[in-house]
Amino acid sequence: MLLLEPGVSIAYWRERIVNRLIDLSFYLGIVPIIVSIYGSLDPFHWPIFTVDVFLLTVFSLLYIKKDLNYSVKAYLYIAAIFITGFYYSMDFGPFAVGLFILFIVAPVSAVLVEKKYLNIIFVLNNASMIVLIIADQYDMLSWKWSFSPYLGAVFITTWVFLSGLLT
Repeated sequence: MLLLEPGVSIAYWRERIVNRLIDLSFYLGIVPIIVSIYGSLDPFHWPIFTVDVFLLTVFSLLYIKKDLNYSVKAYLYIAAIFITGFYYSMDFGPFAVGLFILFIVAPVSAVLVEKKYLNIIFVLNNASMIVLIIADQYDMLSWKWSFSPYLGAVFITTWVFLSGLLT
């Protein structure tokens, strides 16, 4: 059981959590990102290359610059996982890791940011999923498997409910 010492604020714990998430993301993500960058070169797949170079840059910056302001670290981290999840969901479809990454944006944000900003992140995250499902319905994505309109509606409804519940 975690007991807070007198005088220890939520800001202290948020700072510790964001630093731990950054460290873990860097340690566990550096090899897959570098392998993905290398793999995107032959044949050149510029969207994967661009997203992975962005991630490598952001996570390296966050890892190296320990003295960055908390808000900068938290919002860069949230933006990085959102972009990763959205891109991989868009490019690889509903059975790739992208949906899971996109789904964790809401609970991670709930821990790291203030409520007024959390609502904006919640709306953007859910809107991005709605855009992906609508784009799938109009064959704008090259997913190997697509949602029927009924399953798309069920998926969106479940997504919004569960991400709201976790937030």
